[in-house]
Amino acid sequence: MTGRIGVAVSGGVDSLCALLLLKNEGRDVAALHGRLSGDDDPDKMEKLAAICRALDVPLLFADLRKEFARDISGAYFEERSEGRTPNPCVRCNKIIKFGLLLSFAREAGCEKLATGHYAAKRTNIYRPGFIVARAPLNPKDQSYFLALLDGEQIDSALFPLENMTKDECRRFVANAGFAPPERRESQDICFMKDMDRAEALKKAGAPGAIILRDGAGIERRIGTHRGLWLYTTGQRKGLGIPWSEPLYVLGKDIAENALFVGPLGELGQYSARIIDPVFNAPFAKWPANIYIKIRSTGEPVPCVARRTDRGREATFANRKTPVAAGQIAAFYD
Repeated sequence: MTGRIGVAVSGGVDSLCALLLLKNEGRDVAALHGRLSGDDDPDKMEKLAAICRALDVPLLFADLRKEFARDISGAYFEERSEGRTPNPCVRCNKIIKFGLLLSFAREAGCEKLATGHYAAKRTNIYRPGFIVARAPLNPKDQSYFLALLDGEQIDSALFPLENMTKDECRRFVANAGFAPPERRESQDICFMKDMDRAEALKKAGAPGAIILRDGAGIERRIGTHRGLWLYTTGQRKGLGIPWSEPLYVLGKDIAENALFVGPLGELGQYSARIIDPVFNAPFAKWPANIYIKIRSTGEPVPCVARRTDRGREATFANRKTPVAAGQIAAFYD
């Protein structure tokens, strides 16, 4: 049996379930809560502390607010203002959770860091160590959010919820006699959940023209966008434009503050360039046919990954696979 395990706890049902599972297994565990912003609800934190006292588990707090503001929320707004589509949750898992919080856990005497992710960990057949895999039983697999973890971070990770669903977690926690202090479902962008709408719109930038590309080489203005950072390539919902057929975001012109939209036939891409890759399996040993996932809510789709004169590229089997600059690509065997 391994030494002490740190469990990243947010107050939500998933991390509480992970803590209970490990405690029930007789593991030596410590609950670790990373403070990421100044809005930690004192009542929620007291409820979390009460649960830990009932379990006879130490609760430790790591103040990560400065780093989170600089490397996650600040970087997110900066990338958005430059027209890219970042995923702050993926970066947060890499930099904050399995970076700074993992270091904090080790300083507290923990050998591993467990989280409430619905993901799996498997032996890496290409090199010593482990690799992240999809949660086999969960339709809401979260392995995508762990795509940037390197080998050392994966080796230090535990995913107790690998074989559970969300509903099973809720029942397990309730049957143990506990209620999660945080009742709200976590959002993709946690630092936006309590942000005043006026402030969010102020950060969005100036409104500008929505330009229709109709496939016949004709462009015309058909509306006004609310700020380019609110839109991403491939987006369909939220455009606010009544039209005879569904319209999708085709791209942006940052200099002209213009948003280009068009029908589905104008959207497709054959390939995307891969930058800043994290390789837990050597690129030369990847299978000829592999799967790529470019959105947390999407399914992996077939592609071919190869070197070209532009660098590493992924070519899609299905042309209608819109990609926005800055998105995270997770590759699966």
